[in-house]
Amino acid sequence: MTKKTQNFKRFISAFLVLVLTLSFLPELNVKAEESIIDLVGDSVPATTSTFRNGISYCQTGYLCYLLTEDGNAVPGTSAKLFKCAGFHSLGRQIIRCTSRKGGYSADHWDDVAPWEVSPFNSDRTTNAEAIRAWATTPYSEGVSNGNQFVADTWGDECSAKFRDGDYILVMETVLHFQYTLKFTYRKSVPITGWKMYYWAKLKEGNPSIPYAAADGPAMYYYNQAQAGTEYKALFGSPFVGTVRDCLNYFHEAKADAESTHPFISVADTNYFSRYLNQVACFAERIGSGSAGERAGFIPYTGSLDRKLTNAEVMHYGVGMLVISSRDDDITGGSTVITDDPDPSDYDGTVYTLTATGGSSSSGSGSSATTYFGNGSGSCLSGSLYAENCASGTDAYKSITKEKL
Repeated sequence: MTKKTQNFKRFISAFLVLVLTLSFLPELNVKAEESIIDLVGDSVPATTSTFRNGISYCQTGYLCYLLTEDGNAVPGTSAKLFKCAGFHSLGRQIIRCTSRKGGYSADHWDDVAPWEVSPFNSDRTTNAEAIRAWATTPYSEGVSNGNQFVADTWGDECSAKFRDGDYILVMETVLHFQYTLKFTYRKSVPITGWKMYYWAKLKEGNPSIPYAAADGPAMYYYNQAQAGTEYKALFGSPFVGTVRDCLNYFHEAKADAESTHPFISVADTNYFSRYLNQVACFAERIGSGSAGERAGFIPYTGSLDRKLTNAEVMHYGVGMLVISSRDDDITGGSTVITDDPDPSDYDGTVYTLTATGGSSSSGSGSSATTYFGNGSGSCLSGSLYAENCASGTDAYKSITKEKL
């Protein structure tokens, strides 16, 4: 083999190595004069506490949809996605919201939530009571805000069935943020690999940069890899999803980061688990004996002072609330949404109220005191039906009316 042929083969080999290396390079905005180039752009040591594009109460919303009272999808309806008031978008977002039941999904924002509060506040306290108060507040004579919302969103027929208790309204908490992931540089990458990478990147800005110019950054990151130094940086895209969708996207963002940046190894650390597995989960949740449980959602009744596992988040009815005309189970309480009939429509028919499933015992309980209980545990005389008049029970979860 001639010397000329050997040199040509060496050139081809080097060229192929360069092509293969460049085919796996991340997209970076690198200036030729930079002597040290961060492999993944704007990263910082993993010990710092700052998170760009992180979770915030002002970057939240709600995935809303209807179910039948036994938990099935309502034919002809779709899920709607509502931003909280004052929503701040991170731009270029992936919207992937899927419902826990009904097979619904949403990939775009529809409007701003008319109840004008976020699921939780800056201090991580819940706004469930405010949402409940809004839903039960009269919109007009004989119509509550909750019923009007259903009418505006899905039509009068659905609103009538919601008012009669045939349909329930589900609101799942939606979060908008971008994942920050922890990573280290791979020890298995040889010094020549780092040098090839940085030389290629430097030459993008200035083709005349010599190969030796990559010596400094190559040695720096090779040493960082050997030392196991940990960093953190933004990966993936700004994401919009329910709590479950966000947890699922974590694995996608991690896999995409390692595929796009073959020189790094990403840890399983989820910096946002405090919100995804605790704060957002417990801000709204399904209560025992509620319309949500009757629809097939599983109540979580354990401690609120811990983070749920990912499996528990997927299993329990957390990060969501259900509003029913028969019982409002935002907190598992006993508030009932009622639409008083227009006096002009009164036909003289006499009704009796019926209560079932009572469990609340806070205060005098005006509904129970008026209709069924005396606040001290015994049923009022003359009550035609008063289930669960146990000691201390002074409110009921479901009130219906029947003709006498």
